[in-house]
Amino acid sequence: MIAQTYENAAADDVICFAGAEEALYLAMNVLLDAGDHAVVVTPNYRAAETVPMALREATGVAL
Repeated sequence: MIAQTYENAAADDVICFAGAEEALYLAMNVLLDAGDHAVVVTPNYRAAETVPMALREATGVAL
């Protein structure tokens, strides 16, 4: 069990995903409300750019 590898973690503290894109999708759905505008740093991991842009208005800002 993953939580057992940490001193102060319980099983309820751990969420596992099949890949980073699923985790990014969940995070963006939780963090972005209707009407929000995301600012996305580019270039970036592809899903870190496209997921926010698919869910809400977003602007890419070059590094």
